[in-house]
Amino acid sequence: RDPPPSAMHLAVASLCWAFAPAAGRTWSPAVGRLSVPHAAKQIVCRLPDGVAQATSKWLDKYEEREVEALWRAVRKCYPSEEAAIQAVRQNANVVCPLFATPSLIQQTYRILTDVLGKEAAAEVLMLNPSVLTCGDQLRDVSEDEIMRVARARRALDSISSEVLGGGLLLIVAAIAYRLATGVGP
Repeated sequence: RDPPPSAMHLAVASLCWAFAPAAGRTWSPAVGRLSVPHAAKQIVCRLPDGVAQATSKWLDKYEEREVEALWRAVRKCYPSEEAAIQAVRQNANVVCPLFATPSLIQQTYRILTDVLGKEAAAEVLMLNPSVLTCGDQLRDVSEDEIMRVARARRALDSISSEVLGGGLLLIVAAIAYRLATGVGP
């Protein structure tokens, strides 16, 4: 039985760290990246640091190869690796096997570019990376609606979870007060 990916990464990292030349070796204990120059070769884990950090809460619950395949699919939708990493930081679920597959991401990207054109599709992807998990449903949505939802999602993403939680608590309290006192329409 194979050890979980995180344990395997640590084992490989430890071995590489011990046997690699001291100059130039780097290692991040996050599952993301191991870089050890050795005989003109470099051993590099397949997830960039930013992706590994963004997915660290759930990465060990899935097959690493599935997450890596999703990352490669997402990376192809963005003009640079840094833009794709930023998208994953904004919404890590876009590379979570529970919500997407590489073919779903590719299909959605094709639909977005067909419906919106490359430039507008790129804007939508920067505003709302989770749109990549929508698939064929986007064919029935207007360009304006896609843009509105992307902008609304970006606005909601900019609000901290603490503030959103507090707002939800206030709404629930207001509803409970109205129900308890009979105040309102």
